[in-house]
Amino acid sequence: MKSRVLKSVCVLAVVPIAVGISLCARGLTVQPTSCDLGKVRHGRVLHRKFTIKNPSIFPARIESAIPACECTHAKLTNKHIPPFGKVYMDVTFDTKGFRGKATRFIDIEVANPHRQNLTVTFDVDARGGPEKGLEKILFSQPCDKCHAKPGVGKTGRELYEAVCQICHTNGKAVSPIRRGKWYPSYTKITRDGLPCTSTPATPKKCSGKLTDEQIESIKAYFSQH
Repeated sequence: MKSRVLKSVCVLAVVPIAVGISLCARGLTVQPTSCDLGKVRHGRVLHRKFTIKNPSIFPARIESAIPACECTHAKLTNKHIPPFGKVYMDVTFDTKGFRGKATRFIDIEVANPHRQNLTVTFDVDARGGPEKGLEKILFSQPCDKCHAKPGVGKTGRELYEAVCQICHTNGKAVSPIRRGKWYPSYTKITRDGLPCTSTPATPKKCSGKLTDEQIESIKAYFSQH
């Protein structure tokens, strides 16, 4: 009899401890983790609200919420979240530098109760807009911070990784380019852009930022097997 009572007491003592440990270990959650903003008119500024919850018994602090590019901005209502509390993240996305489909990311870094990284994504399909002249947007402030300035003085692989692969990678709006698969049409597209898409004309004579030598260096890099 005493043995059964002792076991029951032990169980009752362990359960709250287990629950407490579980509540301590829980990290922040964000809802939704992804969303599709659908088809919109080119040039619109879009807004979306995300909810960040703290399911832990301890207060949490968000260290940063960093968008992938300058066309996207994220503003937190508060960086400190009380136990079982929540805050909101208001996101704006300016579509003036895009035509067609685009995917954007925001990385959220949590400092405590333990280190944690969260990512939210949203998709948009920008329709309409000018058929030419996109380079005047992408290669001027604030877009040039991602699409132009990192490529200054670079050639070949370094140039591609600095300013091209931000769009030409898997999961982004523009298809990736494979090594050894450089076609003659790629040179024309790089020089003249592609109407009704997010691909701008890149030479300096077209308001772009690349010299003829830089364009040829990208061609040479991708022509290698």
